[in-house]
Amino acid sequence: AAQPGGVHAGRLEQKVQARTSKLEERIAQLVEENARKDASHKEALAAKDREFGVERAKMLEAVSLLKHKQTELERLAPPLREAVQNAKEQLRAVVCSQEKLAELQSKDPAALSLQEFTILRVHQETANLRAELDVCRVERDSARETSNRFEMDAARFARELKQAREHVARSDADAD
Repeated sequence: AAQPGGVHAGRLEQKVQARTSKLEERIAQLVEENARKDASHKEALAAKDREFGVERAKMLEAVSLLKHKQTELERLAPPLREAVQNAKEQLRAVVCSQEKLAELQSKDPAALSLQEFTILRVHQETANLRAELDVCRVERDSARETSNRFEMDAARFARELKQAREHVARSDADAD
């Protein structure tokens, strides 16, 4: 003897199980895709960090060489100490406006003062690093947004799964 609603309850349970299975598969796919994107993003950041490290090492080597030459000059030419100190004071601020930078770039390098030459060179040497930093920040923000969307999707799928299970439980209870 068939139970009242038994065939209907059985089909409903099959449908709920099929939907639950699909949702679980989709959640697994999203989690796997999120993990792949996280790994790819981490790999890209690690590559940028390595590039930055190489550039930083080059800059530190150049600074070290300049410090060595400065020490040698100060030792060999005591009268230059005061001039070097004055030049250091002038070079404390190496930041300039875009207008000033354009003006410096239009001048003949031989006509630039030490301060102007230094400002121009610092800007030129750090321009690529600033651009790469901006790209990394955009990529980081994009990856965070994608991750947040995946987390929201996973939470929504979990709620839908819970609701489906509750519905099946109510249907089973009603069938009894």
